[in-house]
Amino acid sequence: MVASSDRTAVWEAWLECEYQRLYWHSKAAEFSKRERLLQIGLALLSSSAVLSALGDTHQLWLWKVLSFLTAAVATIQPFLNYTRQSNKMFDVGSQWHQQEVDYEAMWRAVENGSFSEETFRELRNKVVDISKNAADLPFDDQNLQKQCQDRVL
Repeated sequence: MVASSDRTAVWEAWLECEYQRLYWHSKAAEFSKRERLLQIGLALLSSSAVLSALGDTHQLWLWKVLSFLTAAVATIQPFLNYTRQSNKMFDVGSQWHQQEVDYEAMWRAVENGSFSEETFRELRNKVVDISKNAADLPFDDQNLQKQCQDRVL
């Protein structure tokens, strides 16, 4: 017989994993989109700068402005580091997905009347490790948190 508190703990841990997976995959997709838009903007700026340099010599100021903007965006882009962050977010999301699968398996065992305290403890330790991996990632998007919470519930 499985204690009600153990059953509740497994259920809540499973839901938390689902929430975390949804959040991190959504956040990673958002950062990937930002990176893509930044790349497109940089390509448009640099192409426009070249075209304006080839155009009318009376509008040489336009070439200078576009060249400056291209250089500024190209300089700022590595500091934003969207690619590295989105890759790490996808990785963290995948780790949460694996946890979700493991908790689902544990839930099935609980439904069949068995509960392993040792397995549950190991899974909780993995949660701590995943949280450490995500410590330097932005986790402040209140709207996305609410959306993910609503999807889980």
